[in-house]
Amino acid sequence: MMHLLADYRPFLDPLPIWARTWIWPLLIIPLCAGVAVVYKTIRCRVISRLPREIVELFFTILIGMALSALALAGVALPLVRRVLAIDSLYGTGWVVDRSSGQGSIPRSLSASAMRSRSRLPPL
Repeated sequence: MMHLLADYRPFLDPLPIWARTWIWPLLIIPLCAGVAVVYKTIRCRVISRLPREIVELFFTILIGMALSALALAGVALPLVRRVLAIDSLYGTGWVVDRSSGQGSIPRSLSASAMRSRSRLPPL
């Protein structure tokens, strides 16, 4: 870990969070905390209630983001499955590397080649 931080130059090199995919969703926690602290520090009228209101807003934002992520996944996953099903039906050559989750289309497949392979009438 120290060698990663030794090579890090703020604002010039991004932190390598893509190496471990389970880390990047955790960055929502300090983001929510920062937004809650700044917003409630400005808006709170009674300073004695400030910590409680910050905690309430923090969890409200966190739960709202989690529900938004679930709703987006509920919409996006069926669409992705449908695209992959159409792809396997027409055999367009879409290749998905399961280890990295990256996809690529071979360069040899042009739009005209894909139209000739499909069962759809030409445009």
